[in-house]
Amino acid sequence: MSPKAQYIRWADEAARAHGIDPGILKALISHESGWKRNARSPAGALGIAQFMPETAKGLGINPLNPKQAIFGAAKYLAGKIKHYGDVRLALASYNAGDGAVKKYGGIPPYAETQNYVKNIMRDAGHYSTSDPQSSTGVEVTTPNAPDMKSLALANLSQMSSQGGHFDPMQGLSNLVDAIAQAGSTTTQVPGTQEAPPGDWGKYVRLKAGADRQGVHTAAGVKQFVGELGASLGRPLTITTGSNHNQYVVGTTRQSDHWTGHAVDISMSGKALTRAGRRALILAGMSPKDAAKVKGGLFNIGGYQIIFNTNEGGNHFNHLHVGLRR
Repeated sequence: MSPKAQYIRWADEAARAHGIDPGILKALISHESGWKRNARSPAGALGIAQFMPETAKGLGINPLNPKQAIFGAAKYLAGKIKHYGDVRLALASYNAGDGAVKKYGGIPPYAETQNYVKNIMRDAGHYSTSDPQSSTGVEVTTPNAPDMKSLALANLSQMSSQGGHFDPMQGLSNLVDAIAQAGSTTTQVPGTQEAPPGDWGKYVRLKAGADRQGVHTAAGVKQFVGELGASLGRPLTITTGSNHNQYVVGTTRQSDHWTGHAVDISMSGKALTRAGRRALILAGMSPKDAAKVKGGLFNIGGYQIIFNTNEGGNHFNHLHVGLRR
């Protein structure tokens, strides 16, 4: 196994150990050092995860030991995700520091940090959580189909020479010759990989029965939920889609659920507040303003976000996400 393949395996193990997305961790390390164990930056960052010496000391690791550094990076990133409740803010902090994220109330406006976060989120889908060597694929050789016309002519010729009688053994010999002449084809079968760059699909799930027959949840809603899940660092399950009451509670107005343009995601308490605030940010609200929100009904840009309110029904046990039309 190559050193890089071993490092990728350690990254998978470390991500699972600390409950974070392996793709995010591997994309981070790739951007930090290009998987070089002895990488050093002009600013003094060391090793495969590019830790500053004081940070590495606080984690109790040797930054130039790749296994320690990878597990340290997973622990460090997991702590930031837990602190911010947002993968993007955690990545911004990894790059620019907690002070910059706090100062700007979100991802700092530095071009380097903006690109860092964007590129890691994009590239996370490149990395498989399975054996890294499988991504390179394998060669598969398959025989080509024999020329059946030539085979038939060979059999007819053999029968003619034997007074119209067919010799099975000679027929088998003719088939073997035809297969040998046809040759074989070798193809490269790609290894198993996760979703393509920028894909949100692995962060959204649809519960069985969430949609009623014939009416599916709109792709735009699923994408928003997937992007929300990606920002929270975990998949989100749509518990109710179009399989919903036709009318908004207490009204004769048709619910957006009924046409597949709204969904509910079951959660409550702090998790609901955190997800609701992050949804507001994704819809276009500033992080500073979103941080003050405890709940309500919001129409922002092309989305409707409802949580922690009785407006339009009980929304204290789920997050509502809808498309405004």
